[in-house]
Amino acid sequence: MCIRDRGHTSNVKALVLDASGRRCLSGSSDNTVRLWDIGQQRCVQTFSMHQDSVWALAVDPSFTKVYSGGS
Repeated sequence: MCIRDRGHTSNVKALVLDASGRRCLSGSSDNTVRLWDIGQQRCVQTFSMHQDSVWALAVDPSFTKVYSGGS
């Protein structure tokens, strides 16, 4: 879990908002994808599976499967 007000350490390249407007995913040049709780205004999970910048994000309609692409 991330500490409040902490975020990406480089440029954000991709954003996806869920249908309810409560959660958001962001992808960045820091090679991470982060899940945000918009109501709490904080990062709730960080995924570090890329070896380079994350340029694209997509999710299924239920926001349970995430697809990410990088350079």
